[in-house]
Amino acid sequence: MIPFLLALLFSGPAAAGAFPAPEAMGGFEGTLRSGYAFASVMSPSVDKRVTPVARLTLNYLYYRFPDQGGEARVISPGLAFGVGASWRPDRLSLTLVAGYEARYVQTRPTTGAPVARADHGVSVSGDVYFQASSRVALASSVSYGFAQNYLWARALAKRQLFPVRGTAVTAFAMGLDGTVQGNEQARSVGGGLFGELSFPGARTALGLRVGLSREIQPGASNALLPSLGGSIYKSF
Repeated sequence: MIPFLLALLFSGPAAAGAFPAPEAMGGFEGTLRSGYAFASVMSPSVDKRVTPVARLTLNYLYYRFPDQGGEARVISPGLAFGVGASWRPDRLSLTLVAGYEARYVQTRPTTGAPVARADHGVSVSGDVYFQASSRVALASSVSYGFAQNYLWARALAKRQLFPVRGTAVTAFAMGLDGTVQGNEQARSVGGGLFGELSFPGARTALGLRVGLSREIQPGASNALLPSLGGSIYKSF
């Protein structure tokens, strides 16, 4: 699985006309029961043309699912590499990437010893970012990893609150998002509120997200769970 996750969606595409540069990003999102952390680097893309891109991602996935007599816990670090294309016309950024991932998966059942295995498979992802106005942006991202048949998808809207006019050394935006993620063992839906502090001159953005999540797999509790996320984005 190779999603842009919080980082790209928070920060959006690089500034129009900026010199092409590699992009690095990292983030975490999750609850006490499930979550995802990652660090990724992507090759440069160019404004107003289709650019081949490559992306390398390290990630860590964890979740729980109902098991006989209780719950089983899964931890799964992984490494993924993908290639694709990025298109950035005016006010729009579209990226499609396909690649391959390898994962170490350890399942800890309610009773008995942990079971470990290596999984690998194709991964695909797509990301779109639209600058609807000078202060409002819309974005969505979807990815699917066949190694664990894991889906992650998000849509969001954000509005810049400061500065009110013109540009500044820093900018602050807030927004709302919705997320669907999981596989046949554990699935969840959620929504949240996020804030983004960006530094345009340094091509850097920091994000913080709080929200609620609900598991929807058979046998799961109907309780809403608090979720927390954070991200960092840097264009060099």
